[in-house]
Amino acid sequence: MPDKNTLSVPAIAMQQVRKVYPPLKRKGDPVLAVEDISFTVARSEFVSVVGPSGCGKSTLIKMLAGLLPITSGTIEVDGNLVTGPHDDIGIVFQSPVLLKWRSVLDNVLFPIDILKKSRKEFTQQAEELLHLVGLWDFRDHYPSVLSGGMQQRASLCRSLIHDPSLLVMDEPFGALDAFTRDEMNLELQRVWSQRRKTVLFITHSIQEAVFLSDRIVVLSTRPSKVDSIFTIDLPRPRLLEMRYSEAFGHYTEQIHARIMQARSGGG
Repeated sequence: MPDKNTLSVPAIAMQQVRKVYPPLKRKGDPVLAVEDISFTVARSEFVSVVGPSGCGKSTLIKMLAGLLPITSGTIEVDGNLVTGPHDDIGIVFQSPVLLKWRSVLDNVLFPIDILKKSRKEFTQQAEELLHLVGLWDFRDHYPSVLSGGMQQRASLCRSLIHDPSLLVMDEPFGALDAFTRDEMNLELQRVWSQRRKTVLFITHSIQEAVFLSDRIVVLSTRPSKVDSIFTIDLPRPRLLEMRYSEAFGHYTEQIHARIMQARSGGG
């Protein structure tokens, strides 16, 4: 029998995942948010999820993290069934949610405190991460003196401090201005190329998804299904100028067309 820890096992495997929420009103009907989601993510692969607003992308993230129970179907991470919160995942949200009374270094080490692990064992890892994202000189500063992009860099370090195999990012750059967002896309690409974590990235930006991803999963409107999956065959490392190339534009147009069809109920 093959070892489940072999590289042949997907990092993420979703099979016919379905989520039904209770009625919003006492006499209302249950809300079917996710109807049928099935796809896999290979180890070290960067996969983005896009789709119409309200299609259930955040619900999918919460179920993957074990923060929200699924109604039916299965989700596996590294061959292990997700039945509740698990440690082998790092999450970056749209808001950095840094603790304002803790220094940058202490914010990065916060998950270690929550997991009741030894800070001494992880301090070097935290320092290496801060060096990696250019925040070493700000390690003793408080979040209030950091720009939005710097706060998201600190949040990224915090998500990686316990060395999870899987990094999940829920629209992490959505609140940033265009120039800072470009910088963070380049930064994330660089960190991913060095750390080689498996990444599931949620975004509303098709250009961002094409720039960062190996593959892109397009969801339908709610109740969501997998509409289509695109493989992005562009060389790495990717430069911002690539966004003006014919190949990049072709991917963007194709994915935009699929989302528009999904919104209109087309096949």
